[in-house]
Amino acid sequence: MKQDDSSSQKLKDLIEMRKQLDAELGKLSRKVAVMFTDIVGSTRFFEEFGDVAGLVYVHKCIDMLSPIAERHGGTVCKTIGDELMTSFEDPISAVRAGVDMQRTLETYNSHQQEQERIHVRIGMNFGQGMIKDKDVFGDVVNTAARIRAQTKIDGIFVGASKDERAELENKLRAAGIPFQNAPEAEAKGKAEKIIPLDILWHEMKGAALEVVPLAPQMAGRVDVARAAEAPREKATVHPTSSGAAAVMRPRLRYSLLVVRPDGSHGEERPLEKPVVTLGRVDGDILFPEDALVSRRHARFTIAGDALSVEDLNSANGIFWRLNKPHKLRNGDIILMGRQMFRFVAPGQQAAATSTAPGKPLDSAAKHAAAPKRRESDNQKVSAELIRLLPGGVEENRYPLGAGENILGRTRGTISFPEDPFLSGQHCSITLKDGNFVLEDLKAQNGTFVGVREKTPLADGDIVLIGHQLLRVTSAPA
Repeated sequence: MKQDDSSSQKLKDLIEMRKQLDAELGKLSRKVAVMFTDIVGSTRFFEEFGDVAGLVYVHKCIDMLSPIAERHGGTVCKTIGDELMTSFEDPISAVRAGVDMQRTLETYNSHQQEQERIHVRIGMNFGQGMIKDKDVFGDVVNTAARIRAQTKIDGIFVGASKDERAELENKLRAAGIPFQNAPEAEAKGKAEKIIPLDILWHEMKGAALEVVPLAPQMAGRVDVARAAEAPREKATVHPTSSGAAAVMRPRLRYSLLVVRPDGSHGEERPLEKPVVTLGRVDGDILFPEDALVSRRHARFTIAGDALSVEDLNSANGIFWRLNKPHKLRNGDIILMGRQMFRFVAPGQQAAATSTAPGKPLDSAAKHAAAPKRRESDNQKVSAELIRLLPGGVEENRYPLGAGENILGRTRGTISFPEDPFLSGQHCSITLKDGNFVLEDLKAQNGTFVGVREKTPLADGDIVLIGHQLLRVTSAPA
């Protein structure tokens, strides 16, 4: 009898625990629209251009589309390879975000060459899901992934559970969003076929979108000569999340001044802690509207009275404006005007070439035409500049001569007459004591070098992060 009573009590306890669990799960369960955005052709891009260019390509797309989802009230749940998963409480907000994503990419692609264009398929599903923190669980997610798989290129397909289908269609009609039934398809693990709705986003009216091409050629297009001058007027102090201005330091107080397009100084971003992070979504200093700034982009560190900056594996890097000669290292990235180059000095070559310095190499000469490495004045050092297109795609190669190589818009060894942001003679690369040295020639828009490790900064230094040109300032605490 006692055994029966014990079993009965255990059963009651299990039932009570199940009730509590159901109650907790009920708190997490609600209607949600889950969206998957998948890049079409990313595998081919990786195979053709390599892993580094492929990662830049994928991050560029994700960094472009994530802010759009967030502007429409969406939550970025996670990235899965070349897919972006987001969730929305309102399915109409999700659809409008998808439309803006496709229209943004359409405008972006109109500025790009064929191999640099980005195309996505967007699939989403509306139904009951379990939401915990920023993630979503349940059948609504699995179905959204299935719908994404059958979505056409540049398309938006939207599905809903059987109970929510009529509600979704009514909401779309009320919002004036045109749609039609997409072809039905088998869904793995589902007895019924999926018949999603095809959003006819090309038929929707809207203001023309202005998209700044996410190209690596985003070097300083501002009068940095003016920006480098000491501030002549008090800048606007941008309050921090605590509402306070700068916190006093033992001896020096550092800030970042935003440089306006005309070269004048804008708002001030104080560096209030020993370690300050900068990003688009996550950080102490945020630039939420700048698609070229990664979610978490840069770290500024103050140790004693010394300031340094380092890159946090961002998609578009950090660039420091030259204010003194810079000894180039193999792999350095150089920005000037709209031009981006990788400096390459791979070592001694077996044979010299008659190709003139600064003249682009044809395909047959690309791998053999750099000058020889020099150990004395009678030898040549193998070095060249590789011009990079959006996504890190390599274009022309320009061998560097043993003397002075001048880069500019109209005068020099290597010229780009169609780039209005270059000065006539912009910068020089000169062989000195066996090393190539880069020097800015007082160019109005400056010459920049990519930050590769923790780099010291001083008062007056200028760094480029995304589209943000930032001037370092220091003052006694």
